[in-house]
Amino acid sequence: MPPFPASEARGAIEAGLGAPIGELFAELEDTPLGAASIAQVHRARLPDGRDVVVKVRRPGIREAVWRDMHLLRRTLRVASLVLPPLRRLRVGDLLAELEANLLRELDFREEARNIRRFAEAFAGSETVYVPEAVSGMVREDVLVQAMSGGRRVDDASLTAEEGRELVEAFLDAHLRQFFVLGVFHGDPHPGNLFIRDDGRICFRDFGLVGPSAATTAAHWAASCRPSGTRTPIGCWTATWTWASSPATWIARNSGRAWRSCCATTPAGRWRNGRWRRRSCVWPTWAGARTSGCPIACWCSCGPCS
Repeated sequence: MPPFPASEARGAIEAGLGAPIGELFAELEDTPLGAASIAQVHRARLPDGRDVVVKVRRPGIREAVWRDMHLLRRTLRVASLVLPPLRRLRVGDLLAELEANLLRELDFREEARNIRRFAEAFAGSETVYVPEAVSGMVREDVLVQAMSGGRRVDDASLTAEEGRELVEAFLDAHLRQFFVLGVFHGDPHPGNLFIRDDGRICFRDFGLVGPSAATTAAHWAASCRPSGTRTPIGCWTATWTWASSPATWIARNSGRAWRSCCATTPAGRWRNGRWRRRSCVWPTWAGARTSGCPIACWCSCGPCS
């Protein structure tokens, strides 16, 4: 989207932080570094000499979101009356979740909390860098963060060796987020990732951060165990194979290893030579309704029996 005028950005910064631009910054560039649907970012320098970026929320965007969500809710109500099967899809719950996520993303105080959480988790990391939010300069519509930059992760000049190290560092970072931190960066596109001069990956824009449920993490970890994967790349490969085609994944791994790993998950227990689950989500993915569940010999749930 096109950037909004610098005068509006300056006005929003002064109103949000409660002081004139001259007192807040030694320098503030009028030309934004980038502009998106929710906000735009300006380069600045604090009076103490630190280089920072100032993220300013687009004027009127919150009201626009409210209007759009209201229109979507009304449209959904009419559509549910015309098409009753829509009710079974729980589209209303999906709309409510979308609205909640959008409102969280519009609140930069929430993003600042995410930044602090990630910065603490990766403090001292040799592969990941998270620029800190500047204390005392965070409001609902204004966020001041330490300046950082570097090469883009999709830079064509990266060598094969640099690319391999980048992939390992990136996967290791996300696995750590998923399994250890309990949340993950939900918007890791090339515009939000940079390679610093010291080789570390710099993560930016923590407005979209998702939680990782403990049960989901347990299933993921268990699915990697039978393949004997010990590296981030091996774990990711095993997980991707399972997510894209459970039947293929099962075929590649021995039944004993599969039964062993499922017995350790919260959803499954090995009892008397049979795998007993309280509920089975695998059959639908693997086409159990039409071709037969690939784990029917172990699973005693209703759909598989």
